[in-house]
Amino acid sequence: MKATDKRWNKMKKQRLKYGFDDSETWSLCNTFAEFMVPRLKRYLKIANEVIVIDDEMRKAIEDMIWLLTRVNEEEIDCDDFITREEYERFPEIFEKFGKQFIRLW
Repeated sequence: MKATDKRWNKMKKQRLKYGFDDSETWSLCNTFAEFMVPRLKRYLKIANEVIVIDDEMRKAIEDMIWLLTRVNEEEIDCDDFITREEYERFPEIFEKFGKQFIRLW
């Protein structure tokens, strides 16, 4: 958003108060993806220095990175996936990642 946008001051106040503004909720799946992908990639690189990641957890994280990257690469709406095959993978990936989520240390 440019400073010339009439919503700029409102958004600036929100960023100062909450650490984000309403624009980050407009396409929340993309906002989540932008936040999570670099952190999950870094986690995979450094986690083995502190904890052991088994193959199941590594695969769940790698698949989640793929899913979130795919959403952002195509700048698609959260319910407008690229192919039927990709769309059908999403629930399985979320389920596997969900089982590993609590183990993200």
